[in-house]
Amino acid sequence: MYNIELQRLTLEDAQTRALGAVENLCDKFHLENQFGVISSAANLLISLLERCTNDQDEEFTLNFYVESENLSIQLISYQNLNEVYQLIKNSTLEDSDSAAYSFSLLTDNVELRNENELWTDIAVSPQFDTADRAAILKQEEVRTKQLND
Repeated sequence: MYNIELQRLTLEDAQTRALGAVENLCDKFHLENQFGVISSAANLLISLLERCTNDQDEEFTLNFYVESENLSIQLISYQNLNEVYQLIKNSTLEDSDSAAYSFSLLTDNVELRNENELWTDIAVSPQFDTADRAAILKQEEVRTKQLND
């Protein structure tokens, strides 16, 4: 599992920092074809946070976890987390504001694990780089030789 943790986000800087994290994840795991889905989901989630608060300076944490067939976004320590969750779970196509409905379409699962954590999953196909055993052994050989000289 790979994790990018964005701590002490505020609504003012969340969009930019989340987009940077998504770009890094997509580059590292060759998810370029899924960049639009992942970045849109993160953007919509932050938009929902903005809609559910009056405190633009409230701090929260956003984590991105990459596993073999899944990318999870975890939102922690947001005061109105239950309200955000209810907007997503109760959204319909007929809603005048489609952010919650669009978010629910882009994600495969959304759950409120406790009053402090919102988890959402997106099915992805990451490519994990395998270690080049020959290169590692060569580096160890050079390092050992340098220590012995």
